[in-house]
Amino acid sequence: MVYHPFLQPYSIHVTFRFSVNRRLKFEQRMAVDLNLKKCSYDEDLFMCNIDFFYRIYSIFFKELTMCYSSIPPQLRGSLCKNLIGEFNALEYYYRSQGKFKQMDGVCLCSLITVFDIESLQEKVEGVTRKDDFKESMRSFADDYMEIFDRILRTFDITETEFHAMIVILVCQLDTMIALADSIQNEIDDTNTKIFSKLQSYYRDEMGLVDFSSRLGRVMSMSTAFSELHQNSEDQLRLYSTIFDIRSQDQLLRIGACASFFKRTQQSGKRYICRQGDGKCQFRKHWNGMITSSILDLIKREYNESVSRRMLEELRLVKLYQLPVVDATPNRYQSTLNYYYAMFPIIVRELKIFLRSLIPDFDQFSDHLKTTILCSVVGKFNTLEIYYRTSKQYKEYGKCMRTLLTCFDLMKCEEWLTENEIVTRKRDLISAKRSYASENLLYLHQMMKMGTFTETEFYALIVIAFCDMDSTIYLPDRINGIFENIRSKVFIELQNYYRKELRIDDFSTRLGRLMTLSAVITEFHNNCYEQHNMFAAIFTLPGLLRDNKGNALWTRKPVLPSSNVLRNREGGIAADKEMGIVNFENILSICSLQTDWNEEETTSILELINREYDHSVTRRITEEMTLVKLFKLKVNLYQTNLNYYYAMYPVIFRELKIFLRSLVPDFDQFSEHLRASIFCNMVGKFIALKYYFRTANIKSMESGRMCTLLTCFDLNNCDEWVAGQDSVTRKRDLLSTLRSYATEYLTILHQTLRMGKFTDTEFHALIAITFCEMGRVNNIVHNKANDADATIHLPDRIHQIFENTRAKVFVELQHYYRDELKIVDFSTRLGTLMTLSAVLTEFLNSHEQLNLYSALFDEFELLLSSYLRVLAVFAIFLSFIKGRLPLLSVYFTADCH
Repeated sequence: MVYHPFLQPYSIHVTFRFSVNRRLKFEQRMAVDLNLKKCSYDEDLFMCNIDFFYRIYSIFFKELTMCYSSIPPQLRGSLCKNLIGEFNALEYYYRSQGKFKQMDGVCLCSLITVFDIESLQEKVEGVTRKDDFKESMRSFADDYMEIFDRILRTFDITETEFHAMIVILVCQLDTMIALADSIQNEIDDTNTKIFSKLQSYYRDEMGLVDFSSRLGRVMSMSTAFSELHQNSEDQLRLYSTIFDIRSQDQLLRIGACASFFKRTQQSGKRYICRQGDGKCQFRKHWNGMITSSILDLIKREYNESVSRRMLEELRLVKLYQLPVVDATPNRYQSTLNYYYAMFPIIVRELKIFLRSLIPDFDQFSDHLKTTILCSVVGKFNTLEIYYRTSKQYKEYGKCMRTLLTCFDLMKCEEWLTENEIVTRKRDLISAKRSYASENLLYLHQMMKMGTFTETEFYALIVIAFCDMDSTIYLPDRINGIFENIRSKVFIELQNYYRKELRIDDFSTRLGRLMTLSAVITEFHNNCYEQHNMFAAIFTLPGLLRDNKGNALWTRKPVLPSSNVLRNREGGIAADKEMGIVNFENILSICSLQTDWNEEETTSILELINREYDHSVTRRITEEMTLVKLFKLKVNLYQTNLNYYYAMYPVIFRELKIFLRSLVPDFDQFSEHLRASIFCNMVGKFIALKYYFRTANIKSMESGRMCTLLTCFDLNNCDEWVAGQDSVTRKRDLLSTLRSYATEYLTILHQTLRMGKFTDTEFHALIAITFCEMGRVNNIVHNKANDADATIHLPDRIHQIFENTRAKVFVELQHYYRDELKIVDFSTRLGTLMTLSAVLTEFLNSHEQLNLYSALFDEFELLLSSYLRVLAVFAIFLSFIKGRLPLLSVYFTADCH
């Protein structure tokens, strides 16, 4: 559910009670701080004044935002602003109907304060034109109370109707608010459900046959509360426009700003906030609330970035002892070590830029952040090289690489010093000279276009950020954000040309900017190609692990193991807040979350090998514990029903570790998607364990299969439920088990006849079976009759598994050629694929678990003392709750 508290009618009374408790504490404290007068009507109540009124207004707003915590901030602000006036009026009415029904102009406006026009006008401080303000306040209050008193005298509602009206108000949103179809559908469904529940309440609890009048009364009140809301909005707008009100939280001014700028935005005009001083509590990217131009923002962020990078560069200059160029102060010769040491710093700065342009950038997925950063890092680097070179060098062959370093094509050998340990150094210098010549040619072409002003440079930064490669897929919402920013920059540029440069015809300058942007993209693509070639041909061990411990460069694309995170030494500031980045073209020049060193730059098969060895070590410990607990018979312990179910949480844990190692952002997947992937893999993983372990025991007879420490013998099937007195229909259970086990063992021994595979092939099989998303049983789906439905994976996830699968086959071919010395390996590959297909048949374990949980009463068995602990672990894996029959057994029992 998107709007979890208020859009669930059955939890309204609980949610509202928690809100009341929080607000009551706040109001009591504020009443003391503001020294409110006691109410003459009730000694437990206080008289509300203007200061208290606006403070409590902000608390209302905070409570509402908590109800919409799972949706984007911009939409959350619009929804709360749409609802706050009506919600206030509804609660005023509900609390006033018992105490002030017969008193004109009086209502209970919060939990402990009473509103009347006289008390509200007391202590009006910090307001210009105080008399006019009081007169205006009286006028608005009279209109408000006229509507309010009419409702108060006409209608009475019960607590249940009050809670229902909260939901109705939530669902009656302003038509101007753009909502996603899924959210709108959910709101419509909730609106329908609340009316259905109201009708049931009238019939079953109130005993009404004809409840049309009460239902009509609820709808009439809803309309009246909308009028009150509009009255409040008009009041706030007028006050902030005419009177300078400076209450503590500035809520009055901010509420008016949001409404005022929304209309100006819709009309196509743009105004800059001149009173907020950048301290408004609202997010500045909300619709219409622009406190400064984008170019001013970029200018400020860029200057701050220069200050930060200058300190970093000075430290790196000392670290790598860069030579001074032509005795010029603060200008040094760039080197290979220095060049790559700067990349993490640049990426960190880029993230700060993107955060300033897109405030919810950190909420993007890791994959999306990676895509955006990968698209802009080369452009930003190129643009800054051009801008700084145009100020320092006019001739071809020289350029500024960073703030303090430069590169000279005629001194290319100095780029590779003795400190860089690189294979084929001469070839690398030659390759560098070739690429540098081409890049400097691009740079010289740009410099012929003429010089640009500082403001145009800032505009080019934004344009470069927003011009995404057309081959990169971005969601429509993200494309819309970049297009909006790009449009605003062009508007600001035109204003800059007209007002500051006094140019009426600026088409030439704009055209030069766009041409320059296109050339920068070419430069950017050339850099990617260069990095690809360097990573593919030259081995750079000195950069991977030099005497300062830097881990800056990887030779091949890497799937990092999930839990290694080290601080970089030597002044390389790794931004650990950033998502995992594996630049497909730059080939991991720098990492944003994980420092990848030589130990981690392993192939997928080596990764699986390492993870599987760790898994075996962990599982042996778990199995030994369970063997002792369930007192299994010695010598390849005979498994039983207790042990069988007790191992399932262990298997799920290991599966999760495997998937995290293969797909580093696996934890970011949705719960349903993770459950689908788990359901697809668990049977295959168990089958692989049975196969590999059974195949490695030469004495294993037909009719037997085993795991690390236990075995199952078809001839001793009775022992599987020995001592399980709590299982109903034990004979039927044994018969069912024997039937499934016979089918299992038939498939298993078919695979054993294919021959024995090596450890590497076994590890390849694990990766291949993980990546082959096939068909799963109805445990993943909502429809019970959908017993053979295909898993529908998002394109991005599907592509991850496809890429992993393709890399595994490439590595397998290298393994056959280089280690096994097999030229024609088609037979072995074909056998592996056949085995993978046969293992899929083991998915009937889902069907077996479905049958067991449906027919046999195993609750007491599953609630033994040890399995209660496992049940807690199952709760930890709550995203699988209700989707696997095994875990549904855990949760159906009273252990939860």
